[in-house]
Amino acid sequence: MTASAIDQARNVVREAVKKSAVLNKARLDNPRRNSYTLDPRTKLKRAESAPPLLGLTPEIRAAAALVAEADSYEQLQNGTLIWMADISHQGSWPWGSNDADFKVSIAGWMIKSALSILTRIMFS
Repeated sequence: MTASAIDQARNVVREAVKKSAVLNKARLDNPRRNSYTLDPRTKLKRAESAPPLLGLTPEIRAAAALVAEADSYEQLQNGTLIWMADISHQGSWPWGSNDADFKVSIAGWMIKSALSILTRIMFS
């Protein structure tokens, strides 16, 4: 991919985030309320219908995948990429006893399955 294609993809993602923020604010400003029985003297104000969520078009999906790949590559180059396999697993939890010999492991099939799902999402 060229730097120009990555910049264009970043612009698509940036615009999608802006549009999504506007729609989300409108949904927050006009929540759907439960219907309860009220005192007949109560005056109700009807909320406007909330707009739909932003649809993820193939262009937005492709742009987001490209931006994610470019960002990951950049983080890999500058040493700031954090990958789950590289994280130290302590094998403990905040309650109960923590046996010293308790080990946390990730099965190979889980990693392959996760990578397969991510690949399908990014390139579909």
